[in-house]
Amino acid sequence: MSEAENIHTFIGRAKGKREPSNRKSVPFGNFITSIPPSPLFDYSPNFTYPMDGNDSVGDCVVAGWDHFRQVVTGLLTGTQKNFTQDEIWAFYQTQNPGFDPKGLSTANGPGSSSDRGMDIQVFLEYLVSQKQILGFARIDYTNEAEFKAAVYMGLGIITGVVIRQAQMGPQFFDGTWDYVPTSPVDGGHCVPFVGYLGQPSDQVTCVTWGRLINCTQQFITNQMDEAWFVLMQEHVDHPGFRNSFNLAAFAQAVSDITGGKVAIPVPIVPTPQPTPVPKPTPVPPQILPTVTLTRNTDNGVETLGTLTTGDNQFQCRTLERSWLNNQTNISCIPKGTYIVSWKFKLNEFRYRYQIMNVPKRTGIFMHVGDFFFNSAGCILMGSLPQDINSDKQLDLINSTSITTSFEAKMGKKDFILTIQ
Repeated sequence: MSEAENIHTFIGRAKGKREPSNRKSVPFGNFITSIPPSPLFDYSPNFTYPMDGNDSVGDCVVAGWDHFRQVVTGLLTGTQKNFTQDEIWAFYQTQNPGFDPKGLSTANGPGSSSDRGMDIQVFLEYLVSQKQILGFARIDYTNEAEFKAAVYMGLGIITGVVIRQAQMGPQFFDGTWDYVPTSPVDGGHCVPFVGYLGQPSDQVTCVTWGRLINCTQQFITNQMDEAWFVLMQEHVDHPGFRNSFNLAAFAQAVSDITGGKVAIPVPIVPTPQPTPVPKPTPVPPQILPTVTLTRNTDNGVETLGTLTTGDNQFQCRTLERSWLNNQTNISCIPKGTYIVSWKFKLNEFRYRYQIMNVPKRTGIFMHVGDFFFNSAGCILMGSLPQDINSDKQLDLINSTSITTSFEAKMGKKDFILTIQ
């Protein structure tokens, strides 16, 4: 069957999502405290997803909300909740007040000028006002790690994409959406993403037109234009979610941005009263292991150094930015003594050693990198400095293996780092 024939037999309808309005919103990435070690339940549930009228009407925003709610309630409570078709139409009419699902395409029915799609953010604001959801936050969909963390933690997110005819033809029937720049644009569409297939380089799964579709990163990068983390009471009621998301800070940010009009309840977890126990035998205080970084040269562009553990059992070379008065992103950090802890590094979607309490700096890690421009103030580790890319600056080799060896040596435990 040709692409044109596939499109003719396709049962869904795009052109239902309006351009993003880009109203004020809070950023989801500011409130992640940790990534759960495993999904709250399961990914990409193979439920029966209703069409919700999106075969003939541009109500994909409501359909996407219905499917998102179906996944969250189904996985967290064991009971899938969907809206009736009359409720679907009522939601759609909040932004299309003259629309009549029984009307004619030449008047005010499906396909008419009264069938104008919806603005996702405006609809989410309406859902908050009706207490259907507690709140929502904008996801940086260009950050693959943040995008997948949102899917991972919330069991689903709501997104807006620009659909091309290729996705409504062969790719829909094949079950995978990929970016085809030569394919004509069909229109805006709203889809919830409800899982992903594995590592950060793998595909992400959405629900659309009654089925699950896998999407490549190229599709997301080139055809997505908005993504939203939607908070429901079912999330808040799950302790695994609250342990990974700073709900109190999120509630305060939402209150601030709405002028106090939206108040998200934050559960108060009572502090358990400890059972009196005999005083333990005093033990000596824990002494943290030490690591020393000696900066050897600073040529105004980069700084080379030597890192040695306190027991002299491990040594490697380091690469940092030059000292430029501790300016964010372009300077190495000040000399001094720091506590270093094993923390989640969002843009790598994994744990690394983070240098804590750096004056006027945040997000300073010890991580993999070959070139000075791989660091925005962080410490790169490797061996045998040499000019790999012929830019007259020394680079590191074996960075991945050296960093892995160092992390294993330190046992992912806290230590004291002295930079001199």
